Amino acid sequence: MTYDATANLNYNFDQENRITGAGGYGYIYDGDGNRVEKVTPPINPTSGTLYWYMTPGIVAESDLNGNLKSEYVFFDGERVARKDFPGNTVAYYFSDHLKTASIITDSAGNIKADSDYYPWGGELQFVANDSNHYKFTGKERDGETGLDYFGAHYYSNGLGRWVSADWSATPVPVPYADFEDPQTLNQYSYVRNTPTVKVDANGHCFWDVCVGETIVVVTAITATAAYLSTPSDQNALKAAVHIFDKATDALAAGGNALAAGCAGSGTCLTGMKPPGGPPEYYQQNETSESNSQQQGSTQGQSGQTQGDQSSQGSKEIGSYTNTHESGKTYDGKGDRTRSQDSGKRIEKQTGDKHTATEFKSATDDREAFKDESRRLDSHGGPDSSANHNKIQSPGKKYRGQDGSK
Repeated sequence: MTYDATANLNYNFDQENRITGAGGYGYIYDGDGNRVEKVTPPINPTSGTLYWYMTPGIVAESDLNGNLKSEYVFFDGERVARKDFPGNTVAYYFSDHLKTASIITDSAGNIKADSDYYPWGGELQFVANDSNHYKFTGKERDGETGLDYFGAHYYSNGLGRWVSADWSATPVPVPYADFEDPQTLNQYSYVRNTPTVKVDANGHCFWDVCVGETIVVVTAITATAAYLSTPSDQNALKAAVHIFDKATDALAAGGNALAAGCAGSGTCLTGMKPPGGPPEYYQQNETSESNSQQQGSTQGQSGQTQGDQSSQGSKEIGSYTNTHESGKTYDGKGDRTRSQDSGKRIEKQTGDKHTATEFKSATDDREAFKDESRRLDSHGGPDSSANHNKIQSPGKKYRGQDGSK
């Protein structure tokens, strides 16, 4: 048991270092480590919630008897609508670039919840007339503790830290760490202390999982409309969207200003790109040495590069598949040096030795991301146990936009 003086709560942990109860509630997990039940009281519960998972995450909640309480609609991995039962009322989510639900409206376009968030996730409420409990970066905030449930462990927005250390399925000295980057050695820090431009997908944040974004693009409307059953609901959605058009433009302008600033300084944070192209995902402080000219085969202790070996100079970009000793793969985007760095990083984090790399050049960043997405699809996607990837490639979205397979 651990006592939290900031919240005056006792946390109970199981043998796998997961919180099993706090604030009069008990938590139950499945074999994959997902929290599937929240009950009260913890012993001989009389009420609670069952969580129903699909690829985007939690898509429905029910009571302990299986009666639906809420269903959720996702678009491109982002929660955009909720339907509550038994009243069949519909709510719409309007989120920022971190997928934090800042505004929620009802089916008539009336604002039911309006909040600002501090950088580390603390909430400043202006309107609080909605039951939504998915807050910072779209993760569930437990009312009994104030903690956010990310999957691998729980996050305290008050502390800006995890309440338990990171872990990995395979025993390693420091889970999900890159020994060349001291920031990753802190097992309690959140997104390398850059919460305004990065999100943690599942509680295991490292370079290729810690996703950064700065430009806000609202694309969820068309998918949500298909879910709605009556013209009045669709018209209400259009009215609600109109309310936030100017706010979205302002956020996008802010993102472009940040990108312009990074272009002028020559140092871009992950997710920033100078104006003139779509927002992409870049490693922070990539040096000219990382993009140096590669000729012939690239060999190293962790693997050998095969396939396209043409010299592309400092502008070379492409996609790659790293194969590891267990047979698992890792698909990525970058230059040849990045492919080898990724292989070494996964090897350090999991103990699964990097044995080979297949690299394919691309004409530009967008095509490289699309190739990365195709590779990931061929290996079962980010939810497959056959690969080390834990998040979908942005190339998936680009393929849909470009109408390419």
